[in-house]
Amino acid sequence: MNFLDLIWLIPLFPAAGFVINGLFGKRMSKTMVAVTACTLVFISFVFSAGAVYQLLQLDSAHRSHTVRLYEWINAGPAHTSEGPLATGHFCSTRFLP
Repeated sequence: MNFLDLIWLIPLFPAAGFVINGLFGKRMSKTMVAVTACTLVFISFVFSAGAVYQLLQLDSAHRSHTVRLYEWINAGPAHTSEGPLATGHFCSTRFLP
């Protein structure tokens, strides 16, 4: 599994837990709410750790990985795209201008 191509999922797992617990939390037991929240945050951690590990396996000169999710503006030679970026100094999800 290539975690670097899936770094856009890292913030979505806790967000999915928030939505699930927000919509169905009253109908679930407190234990199930806690299990849902902790499980999705743990999955996010596993994806983050996998991405950092794979990033560290790259050559130090090429220790950057960008995932382009979609083209934001494509007007001739000028274009912008959105997607998360992982670099060797730190691994974070940020959206490129």
